[in-house]
Amino acid sequence: MDNPDVDIYEYLGSAAEFVNKLEQAREKRQKLSDEVTALEKHRNSVKKAMTDEINISVKKRRDELAAGFKGRIQEANRELKGLQEKKEAARNAGRKERIMRETAGLRKVTASLEKEQKAALADAQVSGIYAKNWFYHIFLPQKPLDYVWVLLSMALIVFVIPFLIMHFMYDLSDVVQMIVFLIAGLLFMGEYMIVHMTVCIPKKDILEEINARAMSIKENRKEIKNIQSAIMTDENEEYYHLDDFNYDIAKAEAYRDEVTRKRDEALENFDNVTAGIISDEIKMGYDEELEKTEENLSERKEVLLKAEKYVKSLNAKALQEYAPRLGEENLTSDRIEGIMKVAEDKHPSSLAEAVNMYNGHVF
Repeated sequence: MDNPDVDIYEYLGSAAEFVNKLEQAREKRQKLSDEVTALEKHRNSVKKAMTDEINISVKKRRDELAAGFKGRIQEANRELKGLQEKKEAARNAGRKERIMRETAGLRKVTASLEKEQKAALADAQVSGIYAKNWFYHIFLPQKPLDYVWVLLSMALIVFVIPFLIMHFMYDLSDVVQMIVFLIAGLLFMGEYMIVHMTVCIPKKDILEEINARAMSIKENRKEIKNIQSAIMTDENEEYYHLDDFNYDIAKAEAYRDEVTRKRDEALENFDNVTAGIISDEIKMGYDEELEKTEENLSERKEVLLKAEKYVKSLNAKALQEYAPRLGEENLTSDRIEGIMKVAEDKHPSSLAEAVNMYNGHVF
């Protein structure tokens, strides 16, 4: 070059002007990108507000519709429950009356036997204990099972009870414990023999009569319980004249089912028709805002696309015309200004020397 200084300054001036244009184009592109982002956020927020309003409004209206039917259904259920309770009370009263009627004969016979039993015990001058089943199992055995009772009773009297007494007298010597064991066994055995000799043998006939009567009373009571249990578990209602209750309950159930059916139809119609109408009405209130936002967004996107193309073309030119001599990293206004200051202060012989000086390679 004939005049290197002029070449350096002209080239750096041209580069500075171009880079400034590139930076302005980038700033404009960023501003447009920020505007597009803001418009997209605004559009999304409007859509969300619309969706939230639709959901809230539809849910509120649907809940209000369901609540109107809910009150009627609850009232129908309360009425139905009251009728069922009255029916159950009437059935229980009928069962009690039926039990009394079907067990009247057994209760009368049992009462008579109990009266005879008291008189027999008084005549025999014995306690009511002698009318208990366990007494006859032990003291007047007749069946094989009764003798098992006798053996168990003997074991209890002769071994178990004395052993328990000795257990609580463990601090005594073995001899004393053995004596206590024998005395206790003899006492309990002796008591058994006394009862057997003084009561069971002399009054055997009357005791057997008392026992037979006691067995009859027990069987009668068992039969009464069986009849009572059978009546209480019998689901047949023909004995209790519950037709009026059944009619009223059927009417109440039909009314409740009809209200439930209407509720289901109303909710289905709401979901299929009314909800769409509410949604459309709410959308109409947002259409203008969304349409305006979409138009602005489309316009800004188109401008942004042109700006991006423009920046790309400038970047390509910068890489082709200025990057080879200045270096891509120095294609900024601040760095080019720095290189120009180095050229003015150091008076390098070439542009490459000025760039190297600025980068710190040559001073």
